[in-house]
Amino acid sequence: MRVALTSWQNRISPVLDTAQSFLLVDIDNAEVMASSSINLGSGSLLMKLDHLKKAGCSFLLCGAVSEFCRRQVVASGITLIPWLRGDVNTVLEAFVADGLGTDEFIMPGCRPRCRGRRRGWGRGRNRRS
Repeated sequence: MRVALTSWQNRISPVLDTAQSFLLVDIDNAEVMASSSINLGSGSLLMKLDHLKKAGCSFLLCGAVSEFCRRQVVASGITLIPWLRGDVNTVLEAFVADGLGTDEFIMPGCRPRCRGRRRGWGRGRNRRS
């Protein structure tokens, strides 16, 4: 599976809507196989999503996200895991270990506000393929 993480100065970008850099990671059997960074510049959201979809991304991990952007990601068929914070590599390790649900990775003030928007965390996702 291929996972995309928004990246800004080696951290999860604070806002998906304006993110320009992404880390693309291939994961197989809960192990990182390869990774590469891409810069999509200031192109439109739809252009960025199209690029990520064509690159084979099935998950997108990011920070804050507007409702419009969230809907566009969902419509693209990419599973969105928003409201994250932290070092990109640490977040990636937690994703692989199915440990993103802890407060360490949730943006400040998001726990009560984002409840219900974090569907799929640790429930039935098969990251082994």
